[in-house]
Order: sequence, then structure tokens, then C-alpha cells
Amino acid sequence: MKTPPPWQLIRRRGCPPCERLEQCLRGHFGEATDAWLEVLDVDSAPDLREQYGFRVPVLLRENRVVVEGPWDWESLVKALPAPPVRPRGSA
Repeated sequence: MKTPPPWQLIRRRGCPPCERLEQCLRGHFGEATDAWLEVLDVDSAPDLREQYGFRVPVLLRENRVVVEGPWDWESLVKALPAPPVRPRGSA
């Protein structure tokens, strides 16, 4: 059984703050994004919509809220680990 990524971004399509946060996270995790981040659409499941519907974007780490709603760069940087290190010799 595959272990889920430690970070989950709960977002909504057409939500500019959600799109900006996803873009920042993809830039941060780079090529390792799929191993580190799972992106979920809040409107794809009733339980997500009920719990997070008006709070998006919500960034969770191991099911704990790290960033939610209007976010700023400083709080995001504090929440994120150091960027994954690329092995030497890789492009």
C-alpha cells in the first residue's frame, strides 16, 4: 500500500489564492512534488466541502492545518521544510 504524501493542499478550481499557493508549493517541492504533495479539490467530496468549503486554500501536514484561507509568504515559508535536495549529478 502506497503511503500518502505528507502534505495535502485542499483547493477549489477558479480560486486565485488556491492557484497561487499550489504554484508556490510546486515551485518549492520541484520534481519531488508528487512524493510530497497531494492536491485535493474541496468540491470533489462532500466531507471535504463540509470541513473546508469556506476555508480554502488549506494546507495540511500529516492531517494538521498549517495554512488556511488568506495566506502570506512569510507564514508559508515558516511552515515548509527545506526544499528537497536533488542528488548530485542529476539535471
